[in-house]
Amino acid sequence: MTATSMVPPDVGSAVHLQNQAHSWEENPPTPDRAESLEQLVRGVLQQASILRLAWSLSTQEGEAWEMGWYRERVRVMEFLSDTVVDILARTQKILERCRQEYPEWPALALAGEVAASSHAAKDIATKVRQTRQWLERPQPPLNAEMIRHSQEALDRGEGEEISDLIARIEAEGPLVKE
Repeated sequence: MTATSMVPPDVGSAVHLQNQAHSWEENPPTPDRAESLEQLVRGVLQQASILRLAWSLSTQEGEAWEMGWYRERVRVMEFLSDTVVDILARTQKILERCRQEYPEWPALALAGEVAASSHAAKDIATKVRQTRQWLERPQPPLNAEMIRHSQEALDRGEGEEISDLIARIEAEGPLVKE
């Protein structure tokens, strides 16, 4: 997995859709602008799909990343998930308002997917936030007594060079020197 495949490069698309949803919330589209509303819904659902994929890639079992890099990616994921949740909620309100103000306007085919995507995005946003909080938790204090005992053992020659340990493991030898 590469850094670029973990978080979509087009977070700007989500921000653009968020701005569009903000402006339409106060001035929703009318039936003569149905195509614009359909484009918004398609774009919002695409962002929700990108969010699901990015989170899936970020939490693949068996994958490992350097902590500092991963922490930053989780922060980006938090921004993206919060943005997508906001866009979905606003789009849902816009669709409901259009349905109320223009009952003759046929519902968009994809409108039903907005609510389901909203629930999924909220779930991801919660998991992302929990992951970020876990990554940023205070580290446990160092055990000074354990460090002292380890240093004494090294001073007595009871330790081994890391290169020797790596060579033994690469040769499929035992983890602990016999």
